[in-house]
Amino acid sequence: MDTTRRKAKMIANENLKHQQIEKCEEKLKKKKKTPPPRQCYGPECVRAARDNSKYCSDECGIRLGKNRILEILPTRLQQRKILPCAADESSRRKLAHVRQQQKIIQKKLEQVDTKISQLLQLVQKSKSSIKDMVYLDDFEEECSALDCKLCGAEIPTRIIVKHLESCYKKQERRLLLTGTTTKPDDEEWNIFCNQKMGRQGFCKQLRVLCPFHNKDTRNEDEPCGYPLQMNLSQCEGKFCGRSIKNCSRHPSCWEDIFRAEFDMEKLQLLQKLSELEREEVQLRRDMAARGNLVALMLHNTIVH
Repeated sequence: MDTTRRKAKMIANENLKHQQIEKCEEKLKKKKKTPPPRQCYGPECVRAARDNSKYCSDECGIRLGKNRILEILPTRLQQRKILPCAADESSRRKLAHVRQQQKIIQKKLEQVDTKISQLLQLVQKSKSSIKDMVYLDDFEEECSALDCKLCGAEIPTRIIVKHLESCYKKQERRLLLTGTTTKPDDEEWNIFCNQKMGRQGFCKQLRVLCPFHNKDTRNEDEPCGYPLQMNLSQCEGKFCGRSIKNCSRHPSCWEDIFRAEFDMEKLQLLQKLSELEREEVQLRRDMAARGNLVALMLHNTIVH
């Protein structure tokens, strides 16, 4: 009996608590008053604004935005013309420096192109000029052997040059450099091989030293023609008169090696030039972004 009475009392107390809570909530609801409707912010609009909005419609918001632009923008434009912008001045200085660097690189590229044309003339002269040929003696047989820097083999001195040339081609064949499958945009540079290699893309080896597509077409009975005394500016010099087959002092593709040096120099200059062009585009974009409508409306320059 005692347990049933206790349970009944507990249930009665809980019911009383729920009733009291409900009465309190009803009193609070009665005390709370609904807020009065807010007037629309639109120009000459007397309507009530929508819930969670300052305007009664989108048209009112657009009209107010137009009025603000017409009122604020002319003064901001006039202020921008009168007061100098520190960021614009800094960008102009950087842009002038970039243009100066571009002119310097353009001059260097012209010099490299001149050297390449002079080298081609010198190569033609080495093949045709007989009076400038010098016949050197071969290496002595008692000369010691040298280690190849590529394969590590011990090679006699009299054939070390030929071995290095062939060993270099073998090592380069193991390294496959390819680009994208799309048409290469560096064809006008005339530096890379750019031969189609199936699904792998285009060959990106140096054109004059490519072991896959640049084959040596010189006859072994032709004179070596290596410039012993070279003057590129006047296209003069003394050349090796020994045949390619018998010459152990000079590589058979010496003109390709000289051309590769100029091509690498040209490639480095072109890469610097492309970096400067990207920097110029970014500076111009930043300068244009500072004078747009949003920037003028949101930012204001204060002279202290």
